[in-house]
Amino acid sequence: MKITVNGEALDTALIEQEIERLRPDYERYIEENQADPPEGQLEEWASENIIERALMMQAAASMDAEIPSEQIDASFEEVKDNIGDTPEEEVRAEIELQMKLDLLMQQAVADVSEIGEADLKAYYNENLEMFVRPEQVRASHIIKHVNPSVDRETAFAEIVQIQAQLNAGTPFEELASQHSDCPDSAGDLGFFERGQMVEEFENVAFGMKVGDISDVFLTDFGYHIVKLQDHVPGGPVPFEDVKDQLGEHLTEQAQSQAVEAFIDDLKGKAEIVRLQE
Repeated sequence: MKITVNGEALDTALIEQEIERLRPDYERYIEENQADPPEGQLEEWASENIIERALMMQAAASMDAEIPSEQIDASFEEVKDNIGDTPEEEVRAEIELQMKLDLLMQQAVADVSEIGEADLKAYYNENLEMFVRPEQVRASHIIKHVNPSVDRETAFAEIVQIQAQLNAGTPFEELASQHSDCPDSAGDLGFFERGQMVEEFENVAFGMKVGDISDVFLTDFGYHIVKLQDHVPGGPVPFEDVKDQLGEHLTEQAQSQAVEAFIDDLKGKAEIVRLQE
């Protein structure tokens, strides 16, 4: 397909490159949604992306804005060792165009105002299901693996000896570091929710109180002793905990919508011609 945008012929190689860039996401979309998209859908998406880039570059090039030469000089100094045989003037022109494009995008989102706390709180209350965290625990464990080279009897005898040292007052973390088959971080597994560990392990960990040390128990991996380090109940995440992140998310969303509206306006005014080869 040959495409011209306001009289500028687009390089078909760019469309092919964009098709290959989009292909993994396209195939993932088909697999996840069991979709059967129309023939040529990938090429259409790639073409639209290239058309939009061309429109933005044209708009940037036509801006009545002067980029300070010292900014161009500074950027050129950062890349000059990697430009190969490309003429310096061409590189500087590309740098200036990219800076104008950045300025154009800033102008496109200039009218997006900061989202106030009242609006953030309203969004939070209207979408509480998005701000629910599952119950989590943080646990450390001592494990003696059962595998083809270590049978159950041997592993059990070893962990019973460790348990005896625990009962005699040796700190859990010391024994985990010295005698566990997974000694890293003194056996600390960090926080996890249900469904991330094997069921037998979770049944023990989620049934304990913070600071408790379990009895010896068996999973498919071997014999364990668990110490519960922390517990976070499930339920709504407090507004104050998500306020800043939510503000960033909604601001980025509003800015994306502003850029899309700006590009749609460019499209509406552009002369775009598609010719099948």
